[in-house]
Amino acid sequence: MRGASRCHLDWPHWALKNLYGSIGPMFGKFWEGEEDTSRYGAAVPLPPVTFLSIRPAVRPRDPQFLQSTPVLAETIREAQDDSRHVFDGLERDWATVRSWAARLPKPSKESIP
Repeated sequence: MRGASRCHLDWPHWALKNLYGSIGPMFGKFWEGEEDTSRYGAAVPLPPVTFLSIRPAVRPRDPQFLQSTPVLAETIREAQDDSRHVFDGLERDWATVRSWAARLPKPSKESIP
């Protein structure tokens, strides 16, 4: 995704979080040259490319990163990998995907830096 801007990651990132949140992974988005600091104030290394990350959720800690989306935060807090297929019951035609996405709770604009 070299050269992709942050906005190109917004929708896929949001859809993945909502599809998979109930079984426990956390998704992150990072873009080339993004400057940030850790919660302890240390500089975070600059990503050399734009990418989506995935890792197992840390249920006691990760909901704090989702304060602007309390439903998703609670989903992560209670997540359990029960081996279900998250795409079961979701059609793959674009109209159905758009309809599904329209029902997702939206993060507040203030939460999107």
